[in-house]
Parts: sequence; C-alpha cells; structure tokens
Amino acid sequence: MSSQDSQKAITAANEQGSATEFGLALDHARKVIINLPFPPSTNNLFINVTKGRIPSARYADWRQEAGWSLKAQRPRSIKGPVILKYLFQEGQDRRKRDIGNLEKAPTDLLVEHKVIESDDNTIVRAIALGWSKAVTGARVQIIPVSKS
Repeated sequence: MSSQDSQKAITAANEQGSATEFGLALDHARKVIINLPFPPSTNNLFINVTKGRIPSARYADWRQEAGWSLKAQRPRSIKGPVILKYLFQEGQDRRKRDIGNLEKAPTDLLVEHKVIESDDNTIVRAIALGWSKAVTGARVQIIPVSKS
C-alpha cells in the first residue's frame, strides 16, 4: 500500500469515527476538544517552602482561569482509556520553550475536573504534543480508545 493509499484509509477511518493511532483503535466520533489558557511550565508549578512544596501563585492563578474556561465549555466526561493530543500556541513570545514541560498542568486540570478519570497509564495511553500558530493558548483533543 502506498503512503497516499494509507493516508486515504486513515482519512476514511477518521470520517467514519474510528482510526488506529499509536497501535490503538480510536473513537473519533466521541472525541472532546477543549481550549485553555497557555499553561505554565512544569518547572514553575510549585515553590519550596519550609515544610515542603506548595503551588506557585502563577500556577494557582492559571488553575483558576483554566478551570473557569473549562467549565464554560461544559465538556463531557470520558470514561476509560484515552489519547491526549495537545497543541500549544506558537510564538506567543520570543522565549524558547520545552514543549514537554507544558503538558502536566492541563492534564492535571482534566483529572481535577473529572473530564478524564486519571492520568495514570491505565487511562492515558498516549500523549501527542505540538505547536500551532492557529491556536491561542492551548487546545487538547481527548480521544477515547475504542473497546474493540
């Protein structure tokens, strides 16, 4: 099968509501898309204090803003395994960023607001991260893994 034929098969499967990605059958018909403010880096989520670690003011502010944004979008809860696909706003400033450090805060928010059951390996089966100039802040697609 040529790569063009493969792409056509993937497109057809997506249009029918299921496809295979990361070796998993996905239920695209039930996916949820959520837009959130640009998250703080994992490096800036907590600060050290005398008796341990506490959320930083920046993280607390982001959680509050992102929580209200999430509630306003009224996403349904997804039970069972999922794949998370994140797109983050590219070029919001001139800083170089480690994209891997942007995933933790939004994933924890999804768990806190019960959009997904957990962020452990039994629920989150794969995570994809990318940059996009077409996105403001962050966008996450939550795609359920099909039971078949």
